[in-house]
Amino acid sequence: MKIMFIVSALMIMLFWLPSFSSENIKVDSPSQKNSLALVYIYRPNKIICFGCAYNLKINEKKVTKTKNGVHLILNLKPGKTSFMVEDKTIETNLELGKKYYFLSFIVRNILLRKPDFVEVTESTVKQELEI
Repeated sequence: MKIMFIVSALMIMLFWLPSFSSENIKVDSPSQKNSLALVYIYRPNKIICFGCAYNLKINEKKVTKTKNGVHLILNLKPGKTSFMVEDKTIETNLELGKKYYFLSFIVRNILLRKPDFVEVTESTVKQELEI
């Protein structure tokens, strides 16, 4: 599981993140490491709504779709930042060198399946993903 996570993170950083046009999203480099905030966004693999994908927006710019099993590691500039999945928005003031963790998941009741998005702790992430 750890190897799969590391390989996924490297693939994202090497091939996918450099293609973003947003100036707020940057790929980590040694000289920038201490001047950015680390943001980790994930949606665990679940059977419920496994084929559903929802837009993730950062500061009102579409970044990607949160699909089943997606793990994103982003280095963002400090400052007020909004994260949005469908109609759920979380605004936070990113601080230099700090880590932030967000969980995207599906809430299900009898008739509906809708996305939710919450900030979680590092221990929750480690426990859920067995890091």
